[in-house]
Amino acid sequence: MQLQQKILKILADPKFQDESTEDEISEEIAVLAEEVGWNPVFRVFINILLDLSLMHYWYDVVACLFCCDCHKRDLPCNSNYLIALLYDRLRVSSNLGRSGLNHDDVDNLVWSIVHQLKGVGYLADYEPQSDPDVIQHKIIR
Repeated sequence: MQLQQKILKILADPKFQDESTEDEISEEIAVLAEEVGWNPVFRVFINILLDLSLMHYWYDVVACLFCCDCHKRDLPCNSNYLIALLYDRLRVSSNLGRSGLNHDDVDNLVWSIVHQLKGVGYLADYEPQSDPDVIQHKIIR
């Protein structure tokens, strides 16, 4: 089974269909990453985020990026690209493809990743949508 299929199988598992299971999904992903490495796992995550037909997995992917400390890992892309992609996914779907979520909580999840990737404080005035290093990727519209 290819890596993306394995990850989608984990994300589709009925026992993980609640946002309170973010840590459990991340633990399953971490076990898989021990076998194949974090870089290929994050590459699949990015592919999922780029695929509109997989939108219903976006929230879980973003939660895994946060729970798996992506800012401490070997990313397959520039961190500014990932930030641009995350904010574009919020533009496409303010709840990252999962109905019933509080939009502020979803925004907070994305910000929690972004502030770590950029190395700014949680309460910083940093605006990714105005950062030339982020907008150069021409994902954010």
